[in-house]
Amino acid sequence: MTNIITLPKELAEKLQKKIKETDFASIQDYVIYALNQLVVSEENKEEISKEEEVAYTPEEEEELKKRLTEQGYI
Repeated sequence: MTNIITLPKELAEKLQKKIKETDFASIQDYVIYALNQLVVSEENKEEISKEEEVAYTPEEEEELKKRLTEQGYI
């Protein structure tokens, strides 16, 4: 699937200058890379957020505290 987007002239000029400092062959290659990195970053944030939602039940928390106390950590 191919989609065509139009970049504002100023942005395209900035990107053209930017890619001269890189190994990217074109603005298209650079934009695809940058957008892919953005999407991956957002996916990782979502995964971390989901992991943080997992909480111990009160029973699990009590058992964990008991075990840590028995081992001298608390």
